[in-house]
Amino acid sequence: MRTSLLVFFLLFPMLLHAAPPCQPQADSPLELVFCQLKAGRYGRSLPTLDEFRRNPATMQYLLLKRPAKRAGIELRPPTAGQQPAVARKPNAPLPASAPAPAHRSACEYHQEWLKCGARRYTLVTNRSNQHLEPGALSGGNRLILVEPGPQVNEQNWLADAYTRYIDAMLSIGLGASTSTYSAFAHTYYELQAQGADFSSRIQQSFEQLKIDKRTLAVARKRPNRAPRPQECEPLNERLIVCNAEGKNWVYALSD
Repeated sequence: MRTSLLVFFLLFPMLLHAAPPCQPQADSPLELVFCQLKAGRYGRSLPTLDEFRRNPATMQYLLLKRPAKRAGIELRPPTAGQQPAVARKPNAPLPASAPAPAHRSACEYHQEWLKCGARRYTLVTNRSNQHLEPGALSGGNRLILVEPGPQVNEQNWLADAYTRYIDAMLSIGLGASTSTYSAFAHTYYELQAQGADFSSRIQQSFEQLKIDKRTLAVARKRPNRAPRPQECEPLNERLIVCNAEGKNWVYALSD
């Protein structure tokens, strides 16, 4: 039964047709071996890098053991307690112009809300269509992105594009189904390496999401724990995003 909208698979995995070598994203010795195998014929049966990272180190080792042996790559078992690396954010900071509402360590962090000084930010969940602004799912509501020109600071452009993407997703009631900044930026660099138009792909995916949202129900979704200070970044004065173990949570300034 189609009871929820599977937003993430629509918006990002479908954008990638053939991923380039992933060595620049490798954060551990096991990930480096994974990338070496994926670049050759012995890694065809392996999952994607993001899927691989969701496994504990012992499972990562078992996934790699047989193909590594066939490829003649030395593979060392993980040490006790070793954890898989969390997908890192590329060196593309969130907007420098977005003032932090307070020092992150001074904020209160709860599952449903954050409080930074006098400001309170509430978790944005998915919303049913009856609670959207009029015309939210119409052709007039568009996600507008323009590919950065040669004189544009790429990191600033990417941060601004992500902010526009988050605003667009909130407008159609998918606040709890957004991509992390890390995944958003990673997709941009992968498509750029393929010579594909990132902006057009994102815009087309947003239009498809609006069509699907008209007929499919969405689960509200809530985090299973409070975010940690190091997981959260301000997008602007009214939005804070938290990447909690690869899951994105958006908190909006309360009225």
